[in-house]
Amino acid sequence: MLNIDQSLIESMKKAGARFCWFRDTPGINDAQNETFYMTKDDKDSNGVFREGITVISENGDKVTGYVSHWVENSNLQTAGTNIQKWFIFQPGTYPTSYIISSENEVVVTDL
Repeated sequence: MLNIDQSLIESMKKAGARFCWFRDTPGINDAQNETFYMTKDDKDSNGVFREGITVISENGDKVTGYVSHWVENSNLQTAGTNIQKWFIFQPGTYPTSYIISSENEVVVTDL
């Protein structure tokens, strides 16, 4: 079970989102790695993710875009999953509009 609603997962997949492991993209979990992170300002020493980065998805494909969901789960404290060190990567540029539909409504949202 994942802490993202199933309808959102389906919408993310339709927009090309990919599941990725930290281990497949060396340096992705090192906030000092300038390939993946930038300093927002002098007060933000940990940095923030860059957009337009290239990662390796779980099936070995190179994908360029941005990190849309991040799960370290180092102490197995993340609600909904005990899986560690993974992220969801969205090809393209931020933000991506997702079309989420249910039986009664359609909602378009930016994440």
